[in-house]
Amino acid sequence: MSEEPVLVVVVVLVCGAAGASLRWALTRWWGPHGLLAANVLACLVAGAAMAAVTPPQPLWDIHSMHAPRVPLAALVAFPLGLGTFSTLAVESLQAAEHGGPGPALRMWLRHLSWGALAAGAGLLAVRLLLHG
Repeated sequence: MSEEPVLVVVVVLVCGAAGASLRWALTRWWGPHGLLAANVLACLVAGAAMAAVTPPQPLWDIHSMHAPRVPLAALVAFPLGLGTFSTLAVESLQAAEHGGPGPALRMWLRHLSWGALAAGAGLLAVRLLLHG
């Protein structure tokens, strides 16, 4: 049996823990703004990771990924540990309880729109670096 599957598991655990630890620190330092920072940064890293492991076109073809499993595991585990939409869901429910639906909807719109922009920025930046 190859040692690679064990290494992939270890890389996923370490990178996921690193992302979750950074998220915890950001939310502790900046409260709800830290959660936004964590989710946007996770989207930026995920977009960059996608560009690093896929050819320039087409983006939606998962079968076009040709990266070795260990680096791919690291690129996937870190943003997954960093971003958290479950916490956003709970915090938006709390905001809705205290201020009605408006604050909750604004939270979701801010996280989703900024996250999408960050993912696109990460993807474009790495594509430009790799492919000119």
